[in-house]
Amino acid sequence: MSYTVKTSARMDSNLHAAAGNIADLLDFNITITSGLRNAREQAQAMFTKIELGDDLIAVYADDSFAQGVMDAHPNLDQATTFVQSYFDLGKGSSHGRGDALDIRTTGGDSGQLNEGQIATLIQATKDLGYTPYQEYSPPHLHVKVGSDNVKKNNLLFMAVVGIGLWIFLN
Repeated sequence: MSYTVKTSARMDSNLHAAAGNIADLLDFNITITSGLRNAREQAQAMFTKIELGDDLIAVYADDSFAQGVMDAHPNLDQATTFVQSYFDLGKGSSHGRGDALDIRTTGGDSGQLNEGQIATLIQATKDLGYTPYQEYSPPHLHVKVGSDNVKKNNLLFMAVVGIGLWIFLN
């Protein structure tokens, strides 16, 4: 099927390609709610999660990154500076590197998905080698599509080839 991009979401060619790849595996349309983010946009997105009651430590893999933003709340300028310092090191949210997009699941004006469609969407992202993470506040599917996934897939491929060669040669 196809995908639409919310007007506030910024996408680059990598994210458009990923969204297209996902949509091609589905029999329903999807809505992209977020793509590439600058530090201020990331800080604001994390503040929204805090204000909706999310525990950022449970959501983000890097506890120090999550804690730094929680400590800065509600000072958006302070949080932006903190997030930028992580982005400068290539760390923090994968949205800052252009390696992730968010797909609406429920809670929006359009692009509502039922439980079966969400399960199909999650499987489609996995089939493409992407890493999905379902979030509930606000409701969306966060999908890592970037270089981290390519590295993991390449390592797995190399391991399988290495094992195959070892078996063949022995």
